[in-house]
Amino acid sequence: LERSESAEKAIDVITQLVDQYNDDNSSVENLSKYGFFICDMNDVFVLDICGKMWAAEKIVDTFRAFGNSFSVRTKIDKKSEGLDEKLKDLGLLEGDEVDFSSAFKSTSDLKWPCEEPDSSFSAQKMFQVLRSSSSSSQEEIASSFVGVLKEGAPCVYWFTGTPNPTRSVFKPFIFT
Repeated sequence: LERSESAEKAIDVITQLVDQYNDDNSSVENLSKYGFFICDMNDVFVLDICGKMWAAEKIVDTFRAFGNSFSVRTKIDKKSEGLDEKLKDLGLLEGDEVDFSSAFKSTSDLKWPCEEPDSSFSAQKMFQVLRSSSSSSQEEIASSFVGVLKEGAPCVYWFTGTPNPTRSVFKPFIFT
């Protein structure tokens, strides 16, 4: 990621490495699966990867969280070459529209503490989202973090020290 000038360029670097090094000869269940948030001060992307298949969504005017599941659904801004055809060949595409998360039966159970997050949405509300979701989830969320990036202010990242945010404190780390 240090090779990139922006979040969008980081997507390009990561996906080139995925295309070069990830395996796609296994069954879908055995393929490597990853989910990333990639951001700079201007853009935020979610990138979900399964083997050599990937989809990225640019997050605009919203908040997003994910646990042990994919987050990219039908709003796909960048995707691996031939993704639609590959999903069809594997029997993972229902209809004509690609829903990356549903194709791999990997939908998130994270729920917002309010209907639509607004400008008053805060790090503390995000802690509530992570705590309420992991306590009701069949799969525990791994250690969590919340990032707060504001123009002209230090970036603050809140990390948990244990695998379950319902039993952990979020500690702030400030990077200038």
